[in-house]
Amino acid sequence: QERHRTTMAFVPVPDETYMDHDALSTFVLHPQSTKVIMWGMLGMVLIFYDMIMIPLIAFDIGQQIFFTVMSLLCLLYWAADIPFQFFVGFHQAGAIEMRMGPIRRRYIKSWFVPDAVIVATDILFISWDAKSWNVT
Repeated sequence: QERHRTTMAFVPVPDETYMDHDALSTFVLHPQSTKVIMWGMLGMVLIFYDMIMIPLIAFDIGQQIFFTVMSLLCLLYWAADIPFQFFVGFHQAGAIEMRMGPIRRRYIKSWFVPDAVIVATDILFISWDAKSWNVT
């Protein structure tokens, strides 16, 4: 006689919010909160800045203090964005998921590796360039 084992998959209920009730979960932000939206808007501004400035590297615009500071600010933002993303809820099938486990799993399976590689590459390039910085 063969035994069948059924597994119950988690099916989110629309318009529900799923939360943990531990100390760390108090820091989880709603995906539509003002803090999350403002953080995302700052990221869009920095992406726009990079879209303009990265092609200009080919023209050797020099090491001016503004560009040095902006490089460091961009790196700081993207480095801070990695832990920030572990505390931002997300929408799933009409429900809002704000539990740490699902947030962590979703981020690690989606954008964590590209984010970490890009930030690590930026750190290497900036530390490599820092040796030649003669800020004027």
